[in-house]
Amino acid sequence: MDMSGNNRRFMIEDNDSCPIGMIGLYEINWIHRTCELGIFIGDASARGKGLASEAYRLLESYASRYLNLRKIKAFVVKQNEPAVSMYCHLGFRVVGTLEKERFIDGRYCDLTLMEKFISLSFEGAE
Repeated sequence: MDMSGNNRRFMIEDNDSCPIGMIGLYEINWIHRTCELGIFIGDASARGKGLASEAYRLLESYASRYLNLRKIKAFVVKQNEPAVSMYCHLGFRVVGTLEKERFIDGRYCDLTLMEKFISLSFEGAE
């Protein structure tokens, strides 16, 4: 969908090739080889079926094999428990919280900061 600059965005399709959302790598830092992750499933009937997890696994492979990235960060609204759970299931770990960071539906919400090293060859590297 968008392959320019420091972002890579892709459409997510269901098993019938109908678009249901998007996934992307944002703020790619080519020196540090890090980026931020964004996933959105707009079709509520498509949520909870593993499509976002499948899309993430494909994106992680692309990030490691073709972009030579080593770490992906995710900023997740703390109250979005299904998203936090999915990221944990995908191997992300919680590294912190930004309090009252996002204004959503008339109130400020905390963000959970999560990260995952995607290349084992870089673990422990300095």
